[in-house]
Amino acid sequence: MTSIRFDLRLISIALLSVLSACQTLPPEYRVPATLDDTVIANGDVPQQEKQKVAKSKEEIRRAYSEYLDNATVDEKTRLDALTRLAELEYQEGRQLVDNQSDEKAEEEKRLNKRLKRTIDLLSTSIRDYPDAENNDTLLYQLARAQAEYGQH
Repeated sequence: MTSIRFDLRLISIALLSVLSACQTLPPEYRVPATLDDTVIANGDVPQQEKQKVAKSKEEIRRAYSEYLDNATVDEKTRLDALTRLAELEYQEGRQLVDNQSDEKAEEEKRLNKRLKRTIDLLSTSIRDYPDAENNDTLLYQLARAQAEYGQH
């Protein structure tokens, strides 16, 4: 788990470096700032859509994709569109990883809570009934629960 987080940090740092370098492009190579707020085709912002209209991330991503599908390699704004779309994709991926990490952490907390309760119940059983017939099974179950809980 630590290695995955370390790898993600390295990837994050590298991507941020690339993206920050892209911010220093000359103005003629930048996609108009309104691209995130309006849908464009072939690099032209239609007159009626010059006003800012809030769009969802999916609509913004789709607008960049459509622009890139229709843009030629020679268009100066294509590079900025590529880097912006990469940034959006990366952010979405990070969000998915973070959400999964949060979900896994919650699941792990619930599991640990149940394991702790299992250990307490089995320990009480063995302590209160040391001569019970099935203590060998209870000891095995206790050892298994403790191992899963991290009590080796």
